[in-house]
Amino acid sequence: KQGVEITSGNTVAVKKADVIFLAVKPLITGQVLREIDNVIKGKTIVSLVAALSIKNLRKHSKNAEIIRIMPNMAVACNQGIIGLFGNKGNNHHVKQLLSVLGSVIELEKEEDLDPLTLLSGCGPAIVSQFIELQANYGAKIGLSFDVSYILALQSFKGTIAILEKTKQSPDQLIQSVSTKGGISETILQNLEKKKLRQSFDYAMNRGCSKIKELSSLYNK
Repeated sequence: KQGVEITSGNTVAVKKADVIFLAVKPLITGQVLREIDNVIKGKTIVSLVAALSIKNLRKHSKNAEIIRIMPNMAVACNQGIIGLFGNKGNNHHVKQLLSVLGSVIELEKEEDLDPLTLLSGCGPAIVSQFIELQANYGAKIGLSFDVSYILALQSFKGTIAILEKTKQSPDQLIQSVSTKGGISETILQNLEKKKLRQSFDYAMNRGCSKIKELSSLYNK
């Protein structure tokens, strides 16, 4: 319907393309690159492969310009974040292609793809965890789960809309909602007592360690 050609052959696909999106598992990436290396001269490879560095990718393919990107799942509804690192002279066309999917963040250092993965790639799961916590609590205190879920979801959407419209920082918004001696202040103070920030930082640090572990494993 859209005029897209489908093929089961990697070499056939690459011959007809100017930009090749490499979206395979790390363990078979080398095999795929070696398979197509003789037909990719002058073309651009955009790698979505997690953890594999450009230096490592070039071990298997010396004929292509390589750019690395890291999108998150919100690209499915054109609200994604796509981290991008590569040859600046060749990035403009790729950025244009990707911009319809969300915000493209061009990075100065390849290593910055790791923290970007931590914050945006894992972000939907982390945010979903907080939405679920709020929805489940609503169900515990007597609301139906369906109603609680709508409240939790809309709270997140509404808060984002306020922050974007007013250009306030999250801390400024917290201060405007949390009146002295009020309910919001009571909740936030008790979250602080239970060391929410420390627990969050600990969990994120563990995630950061996992990324480094995978990077070391795949970039030997």
